[in-house]
Amino acid sequence: MVERVTSLPVGVSLFGVTTAGWGAAMAAGGGWPLGSLVVASLFLGALTTTCSAVAFAILRAVLAPPPALRLEPGEITLATRPATHWSGFESRGGTVVVTDRALHFVPRRLTFDRSTREVQWVDLRDVRADTFAARGPLAGVVVVHRSGSEVFQVPDREAFLAEVLALRAVAAPG
Repeated sequence: MVERVTSLPVGVSLFGVTTAGWGAAMAAGGGWPLGSLVVASLFLGALTTTCSAVAFAILRAVLAPPPALRLEPGEITLATRPATHWSGFESRGGTVVVTDRALHFVPRRLTFDRSTREVQWVDLRDVRADTFAARGPLAGVVVVHRSGSEVFQVPDREAFLAEVLALRAVAAPG
């Protein structure tokens, strides 16, 4: 079973399939010059993909429950703040929740990838400012943990960095 699906390959696949489908249907009907056939099938593929994305968002808003934060018994929420989580070049909005035991990310309801992220303080290896220039002036925070790393953009990055480093120092084993 696929744990997480990102929107980029799904969107590209949908666009490719619908464009090819429209092109094949129009070619089968005949009478289309090649240039017009290509332009029309690209336009209809883009239109179909856009309409599918709108339908997906409406259905997700109406039918799907929002992603839930699951805290351990006795786990105390210390702070929450809006954040953008980066996975490669794909971003998703949501909330970073800082607890006495972990750093959690909960995506918004309409986000395509609805998987939550959790980094236990004992698994945290490093926290530093993100210097990836393509993210622009809102460069974020890189959280390195036992299984990999997470990149978050948060308001007031320096305060968030200080908060996470302080909690890491308190929660660090031995």
